[in-house]
Amino acid sequence: MVCKMKNLIKLLLLGTIITIACTRHGIITRTSLVSIRPMHNYNKKDTSFTPNYNDTAMWIMHENNNKSVDVFFVHPTTYLNGTYWNMPLNHSLSIKIAKEFSAKAQASVFKEVGNIYMPQYRQATFYSFVTKSKNGNKALALAINDVKNAWKYFLSNINNDKPIIIAGHSQGSYIIIQLLPEIMKDSILAKKIIAVYAIGWPLSIKYLKDNPQVKVCCDSLQTGCIISWNTESKNNSATIIDRPSISVNPLLWTTDDSFAPKEMHNGAVFFHFHSPPDTIPYYTNAQNVNGHLKVSKIPNYLEVNIYPTLGAYHIYDYNMFYLNIKKNVKARTNYYFKNNNK
Repeated sequence: MVCKMKNLIKLLLLGTIITIACTRHGIITRTSLVSIRPMHNYNKKDTSFTPNYNDTAMWIMHENNNKSVDVFFVHPTTYLNGTYWNMPLNHSLSIKIAKEFSAKAQASVFKEVGNIYMPQYRQATFYSFVTKSKNGNKALALAINDVKNAWKYFLSNINNDKPIIIAGHSQGSYIIIQLLPEIMKDSILAKKIIAVYAIGWPLSIKYLKDNPQVKVCCDSLQTGCIISWNTESKNNSATIIDRPSISVNPLLWTTDDSFAPKEMHNGAVFFHFHSPPDTIPYYTNAQNVNGHLKVSKIPNYLEVNIYPTLGAYHIYDYNMFYLNIKKNVKARTNYYFKNNNK
């Protein structure tokens, strides 16, 4: 069981390396990614079959637990392969990683508040984020379109006009950020959005300027706004942030550069396959620095052993602040209902 978890984490760590490679600070070049680069130009074989979201098999999570809130969660990249530009929808390993990692260790933070719906989609292979060719753009466009179709189906056939939390991580957050301007332009729909937790992707200042309808959450109770951060050590040598960005500190829920001591940390939660999760309170402090979320040396390298010399904690953006996120989701949701039932 331990070996299985280690193998899964290795796959996810590879994904983090690839993400790092696409940034201006990354120390890994495209040539180091040749093993996961599709060795052909994008063609119809890369598209797989089109997902039918009327089929519950096309949802990693499809849980109606009679909650008053629905959560639409877009999982991060789990296709760590170079055979195709987009993940085939029958790729069993990618689906397994989404279920065992994304659903269990990330989306679960919303479980007490809402019914969780996580669509499968033809995610772009990680190389799409580093290539300068049109192939990567085509792969990303297909992934975005799948999630857009899942969102439309969710609104028309599942949601039934309930308040919504939109959430994701990494490629999932990238896709959410692309779709959000259109969502927030709809004033009726925008009023239903409790918050958008688009964690693990840069929330650029240019994007916010170009899309004034997208508001950043500046306190712990604001609704109808977006939250994002990317976790790094103070002396990191790699980052996924390649542009001037805004970060929300998950210990303070503000965008300023105030230092949050570890005493404000409710608990990190690290999940395992067949044993209870490890919960570690007062895990770390946190501070926004020029759009990066900086943390001091973390206390447990048995749990978080990710490139200690690089200091990129991307894969654990949720887990390192799990109980703070969980608490905030409840508080923000309660505030939403209190102020929309008047």
